[in-house]
Amino acid sequence: MYLAIDNCTNFASVCLYDSNILYENTWLAKEQHTTTTLPTIEKAMLSLGRNFNELKGIVCAKGPGSFNGARAGMSLGIGLGMSLNIPVVFVSAMEENALPFKDSGLNIICLMDAGRGEIYTATYQSLNDRLTIIQEEHISTLNEILYKITCPTIFCGEYVNQTSTSIKEKLGSMAIIATFAQNIRRASFLIEAGLPKLQEAQDEVPAPLYLRKPPITLSNKTVGLPKQDN
Repeated sequence: MYLAIDNCTNFASVCLYDSNILYENTWLAKEQHTTTTLPTIEKAMLSLGRNFNELKGIVCAKGPGSFNGARAGMSLGIGLGMSLNIPVVFVSAMEENALPFKDSGLNIICLMDAGRGEIYTATYQSLNDRLTIIQEEHISTLNEILYKITCPTIFCGEYVNQTSTSIKEKLGSMAIIATFAQNIRRASFLIEAGLPKLQEAQDEVPAPLYLRKPPITLSNKTVGLPKQDN
């Protein structure tokens, strides 16, 4: 059985998987990731009649997004992994957004609100039912992103709901806008992205994907996470 944890935005999501999805839940956590995520997993285990000792691996979303949310989710996953002596791997929250469209044959741009009028974004290419990243996660503005579009492109991610009108006005039929339901965070896509890494027993450095420095100083005592230098 495998566990996925996503705490990267106001919405949190967890999934338990064992050949099939046993349990998946996405909820509006806002700033309550730390107090709601583990109890949600514990309740899921109880309802399924399963226990943590059955876990073979854990997948965590590493960001970008909420500084404290991503760090809380990764810390929980790392802590469970250490206590159970099982591997923990990390997947970009952007890849989680893009995976539902991996069979589209189109470019996929993920958008997340970065505040200050800026956007966290990454671009993927879907080909042969697989994703290839063609522009790594970075901070940009909507105008800068749209200026570069020259072919039909899928726009997905939570921030699409606030920017869809501007995107359509600029790009017209070249813009394919993901629906609200498609933009909801789903930890099952973390399982899909992370399972190959778990099966290959890849070792990863547990570093949250921060694209800008946090607005407050973060404690270095958080379980398993190294000090951030930039």
